[in-house]
Amino acid sequence: MNLFLNNKYLLLVACIVSQMILMGSPLFATKFKIPQFSDAGKELAITVLSGASESDLFRVVHSDSYVSRSFNLLVDEKNLLKVPKRHMTKSGLHLFELLDSEGKEYSLETYVQPGRVKSPIHLVSTANSILANLESWTQVLVLSFDQYLNPIEEGQEVDLSVFQPGGGAQTESLQVNNMIARGLIFSGSVAGRTVIKAEVANTSGESISIQETPSSPADFEIYFEKASFFGDGRHKFVLFTSPLKDLNGNPLADGTVVEFEVFHHSEFYGRYQSMVVNGIAKTVIFVPDHELKLKVVAFIYEKKSNNSVDLKTDKNSSFKFMSINYVKDEISNMILFSLGPIRDQNNMLFQDKSVIFRVLRDGELVMSKKSQCKNGLCELKLRYFDFESGIYTITVDKEHIKATRDFEI
Repeated sequence: MNLFLNNKYLLLVACIVSQMILMGSPLFATKFKIPQFSDAGKELAITVLSGASESDLFRVVHSDSYVSRSFNLLVDEKNLLKVPKRHMTKSGLHLFELLDSEGKEYSLETYVQPGRVKSPIHLVSTANSILANLESWTQVLVLSFDQYLNPIEEGQEVDLSVFQPGGGAQTESLQVNNMIARGLIFSGSVAGRTVIKAEVANTSGESISIQETPSSPADFEIYFEKASFFGDGRHKFVLFTSPLKDLNGNPLADGTVVEFEVFHHSEFYGRYQSMVVNGIAKTVIFVPDHELKLKVVAFIYEKKSNNSVDLKTDKNSSFKFMSINYVKDEISNMILFSLGPIRDQNNMLFQDKSVIFRVLRDGELVMSKKSQCKNGLCELKLRYFDFESGIYTITVDKEHIKATRDFEI
């Protein structure tokens, strides 16, 4: 305790662990007692020890870390100045300047502690996904408040529970520093969803999740359904990968990009992108209408397929030789000619095209008619009375389609 005497004024400062006593400048100033610590949202009682009596009025200027306000307080019958709880909701240092009716000023202070933790507890991960390679990590931030939106106290313990795929729960104890508890979560070796929960003072909030994705791809190969076609511009090569996994045996995630690079005589011919679906990537390369040889390799990021495949197209397709069939209808006096179904050497139907049927007698053209083919079948109807009796020949010759048939009228 220190005493300083200067003329008629005496300043006395006393510090006590459980309370704070502050006095004004005059020797017979009012004495107060204020708690060193208070709880958020509770009424604060300042005890008047001496120098004032019931119903004495004090003008109060009250400041916390958010706002300053002024109001009047009366000393009650228990010699208390009661600060309403609505003014005591914010945590931190609260300062009071009291002015009595004689103009004397007094300074008091108390520290308001946060109240009980209230749900929800805010939980955030700095990454939505990490690689399941035992090395990747994400930082988790935990922020919690009381019912008055005060952040929880510095040093408060936070229990972080982590549920990773392929394993049990792990718990880590964190401490609040600058209003936030921070923790690191390292990936496992199994891909899947990791669930994270936090608990503060027996209060837990909603969980969050991050995705542990497959890591670097393991060796893989590519295959084809058919390696060669006749070049007609209507077919396609179908290429697909072996089941794709990472180095830990996890299937690669759907949507992982696979690039198929195509070369012709060592020169770059084209690049085809595909995405993994159910562990496999597929792509198609349309067959050109000319002879061609191609080599294909695949890449996942920088990982190259263990093998390459060779594709080729041969000379333009020629249709298989077909015969023309006919049926006589004696009732309607009609002859129905049919050609097909016509298929090329790739076994593809002759689709939505037309042919010309030509009718000859003794090598001379008698008539010609166009027929629109559907699903590879070309048909023609002729009437008896359009012809004289005799032997005729009907032919078709178009796009390597060659067919001929004799018939009699």
